[in-house]
Amino acid sequence: MIQLKKYTFLTLSILFSFLFLTSCAEKKKDTSVLKVGVCADYKPFEYFEGGKIVGFDIDLFNDVAKRLGKTAVYEDMSFDAILGSLSAKRIDLSISSISITKDRQKNYDFTVPYLKGQYALIIKKDAAIKGLEDMANGTLGFQAGTTYESRFNKELKIQFPELKSQVMNKVPDLLQSLRADRISAILLGRSEASCIIKGADDMAKVDINFDTPGEEDPGIALPKESVLRADIDKILLEMEQDGTIETLKTKWKIEA
Repeated sequence: MIQLKKYTFLTLSILFSFLFLTSCAEKKKDTSVLKVGVCADYKPFEYFEGGKIVGFDIDLFNDVAKRLGKTAVYEDMSFDAILGSLSAKRIDLSISSISITKDRQKNYDFTVPYLKGQYALIIKKDAAIKGLEDMANGTLGFQAGTTYESRFNKELKIQFPELKSQVMNKVPDLLQSLRADRISAILLGRSEASCIIKGADDMAKVDINFDTPGEEDPGIALPKESVLRADIDKILLEMEQDGTIETLKTKWKIEA
C-alpha cells in the first residue's frame, strides 16, 4: 500500500510538472506571435489573393510586427465579428480599416490613425446618381458594424426619411445586390470603391462628402489598457516620418 501511494504520488508529480512546463512553453510561444483579426474582403486593404491574405493593411502591420520583434498571424472573419473576437481574446488586435469612433473607444483602445478616411458611392454605370441627394428614394447598401452604418442611422435617414437601407456582412454580397437591383448604391471608402470598379465595367464611383465631421480615420484596435499601444503608436509615427506609409499608399493606390 505504501509503495502504491509512492507510485501514485510520483505519477501525479510528473503529470503536474508536465502540465506546468507545457503551460509555460505555450505562454512563451504566444509572446512572439500576434493574432490579428481582419475582414479579408476589403480590397485593396485586406483581401485574398492566391489563398493568402494581402493588402495595404497587411503590409503595414507586417512592418509594425517586424519592428516589434514579433510575427503576425492573420485570421479572417466578418467585420462585425472583429471587436467581439477582441473582447473574447480570440485575437490580440485588429487592423481592418476600423474607424476610430467615440463609441468604440469606450470598450477598446486604438492607436493613432494611420490614414484619413474618405467616402464614395458605388453605383451601376447607367444610374442617374451624382450624389446622396439623388438617393432620396432609393436603397443604400453598406457593411454591418461599420461607420457607414452609423452614418446612415445618425444622419442619412434623418436627412432623407424615404431612403431605405440594406446591411450585409460582406462587400461581395453587396455587389451582388447592386447588380440585381436590390439596392441603388453601396456606401464605402474611396480607395475600396476605386479598386472595385477597376474590375467591374458595369459599375462607377461617385465621391461624396458629408455636411458634418465624422469619425472615419482608421486605427489599429486593441484591448483596453493594452501594453502594445504605446509601442505601436511610436512605430506608426516612425513609419509616417520615414516614408514607409507613403510608399505603401503609392503601392496600393490608396486615396487618403
